[in-house]
Amino acid sequence: MTVIAMSRTEIDRMSVLHDLADGRIRIAEASTLMGLGRRQVFPLTKAYEEHGPQVLVSRRRGRPSNRCYPTALRAKNWHHQAPPTSGCSSWYDMASWKE
Repeated sequence: MTVIAMSRTEIDRMSVLHDLADGRIRIAEASTLMGLGRRQVFPLTKAYEEHGPQVLVSRRRGRPSNRCYPTALRAKNWHHQAPPTSGCSSWYDMASWKE
């Protein structure tokens, strides 16, 4: 038996897809309950029927965000520099601050 770590949203989706597979609810009701469109429910249902609950677990879990800064940049101390203001004497001063 395999243990799968799931979020509350993924567990709720699993129960909705289980009800959908048993015929207790329809596609339109399932899409409303999961907060998805009808067209998103069809491939999710197919994948759930073929591969089981592990399909619902996010594959991005444990990975850094695409929006986060690289580790070397986050480690740099930025507090000692003052940001440029509108009082800069030229655009050159503002450009040199970024370096």
